[in-house]
Amino acid sequence: MARGYLDVVEHQVDPERGYILVARCEGRQLDYSRKNGRYRTMTDQQRRSPDDKFFQHAAKRGRVDIFWGRVAART
Repeated sequence: MARGYLDVVEHQVDPERGYILVARCEGRQLDYSRKNGRYRTMTDQQRRSPDDKFFQHAAKRGRVDIFWGRVAART
């Protein structure tokens, strides 16, 4: 059994077999390349563990672009 996302559904008419649907799927590895703009907050962490203060300062921090393995864009 494979898991993935439905990408394209092709409709074909075969004189011998009749009407055929061919579904083409993409793997779940697409999830690794998607960007999520959501920030984890202290409220989120308190719902999981009320005593954990790991994200206490996370909401005040900004995002930092890290240029890993490529040349940084010059501004």
